[in-house]
Amino acid sequence: MSQKSRLSRAFTLVELLVVIGVIALLISILIPALNSARERAKRIKCLSNLRQIYQAEQIYAVDNKGQYPRVCYMPGNSAFFFTMFSNPDPFTGSSQYNDITAGIYLLVRAKLLPLEVFLCPSSTQKLDDEDPRSIWAHSNFSDRQPYGWSLSYSFANQYPENGNYSPDRKGAEYKHAPNAPPDNAVAADRNDGENRVQSLSPSAPTSEMQKMNSKNHGTKGQNVVFNDGSGKWCQNPFVGHAQDNIYTRAIDTNNNNTTPAHKYDTILLPTYPLNSHTWERN
Repeated sequence: MSQKSRLSRAFTLVELLVVIGVIALLISILIPALNSARERAKRIKCLSNLRQIYQAEQIYAVDNKGQYPRVCYMPGNSAFFFTMFSNPDPFTGSSQYNDITAGIYLLVRAKLLPLEVFLCPSSTQKLDDEDPRSIWAHSNFSDRQPYGWSLSYSFANQYPENGNYSPDRKGAEYKHAPNAPPDNAVAADRNDGENRVQSLSPSAPTSEMQKMNSKNHGTKGQNVVFNDGSGKWCQNPFVGHAQDNIYTRAIDTNNNNTTPAHKYDTILLPTYPLNSHTWERN
């Protein structure tokens, strides 16, 4: 046998191009599938976070006369967010009234939840680990702008007589409390606020509906947890007891109004971006 016949035959240029093309085709098929599987896993973790928050609220309520976590409140006053970050006592007279995020932060102060639970793995929010002080030195999530950089979720307003119908008002329901309707939405992926209200119709086209969804999951939908502890992935924000948009008032498109239109109208707050501690947006 000649030396030439014993040598392995080299690939031709055409054969190399064919192999490269096949590899590229396989990659183009596999990458979307891998990305889709990764996002499904993130959605599952996100929903787990929201359920843990709900469970922590239930535990908190058992020890606090049946009330979900809240700080000082003033009847009829506006909702606030991310105030009192450096205040070690959220219940003093100098504390800000009706701060939704400060109320939720009580779950951290009570050591019922770590800060990591408030981050959706699909969102751009980051862990608030920049301040070395103890959690007892804070009364809220970070107030460093842009507000909300360390919080991925929105919550039902937990303050009575602020359009939320507390249980001590005769004949009314309190939406963010243990005795509220079981299918009330109490928490969900945050909403970025930009173009968040395009329609009041749950039958709006997909292109318009996605503008109303959370950006956490690429505007494809949001995880929502309800007052009975159940949670699910929702492709549009028209869910809950009233089947209205959970990120805005049921009867209008006023993005700045935090007062529910009726006792079953849920508005999950805050929405982002915020340029102040109150309901002002960029």
